[in-house]
Amino acid sequence: MLEAKSLNKAAVPETLFADPSPANLQSTRLAVDITGLTFSSVDPNYIYVQGVDYEVLCGQWKESKKAFSFRGDSNWLGFSKCSDRDILAGWCDSGSIFVADVF
Repeated sequence: MLEAKSLNKAAVPETLFADPSPANLQSTRLAVDITGLTFSSVDPNYIYVQGVDYEVLCGQWKESKKAFSFRGDSNWLGFSKCSDRDILAGWCDSGSIFVADVF
């Protein structure tokens, strides 16, 4: 089973971005508005699901079984996974950056 080994948050100075929040992003339920899907590089039976809101889920996609989830401190503006490792990174509306190292 996959689990999050570490989750780190780093603040981005507000002066770096004048207004990082698009007017059309609003909190919604993850089950309705999925904006990203990517399979695990460690175990292809697992998938990462990103929603418009601030939650990311990991679970077994065939069995619909949740392994873990985590949330940013505001809506995701961008989110990605390394192509050969399960390291996830996301940038939030607040300017925070989250990095999760999964094993």
